[in-house]
Amino acid sequence: IILLENVEAAAGGAGSSSAAAGADLPLKVSAPADGATLNSPDINVTGSTAPGASISVDDAIGVADGMGNFSLPVTLEIGLNALDVTAADVNGNEAEVILMVNVN
Repeated sequence: IILLENVEAAAGGAGSSSAAAGADLPLKVSAPADGATLNSPDINVTGSTAPGASISVDDAIGVADGMGNFSLPVTLEIGLNALDVTAADVNGNEAEVILMVNVN
């Protein structure tokens, strides 16, 4: 598992979290942004990785589409939440992003 960092300019701008340089499997979380304050506990975690990679966000599981995009619905708790987003491909490559978000 590769621990990922919040990368601003290299990942395409503020508010995205992405794989560190040298990761075998790309993983970028577009929303929610790390450190975001949200008004609803029901969100969609969106981002991109390799096409066909399996994606998990806590207990939600899905597969990236043919372009590598994904969107998974997640229900959070009120207060501070850690979101563990992982991707895995058929070759055994894995990537992980951990985001902290707050729900009012």
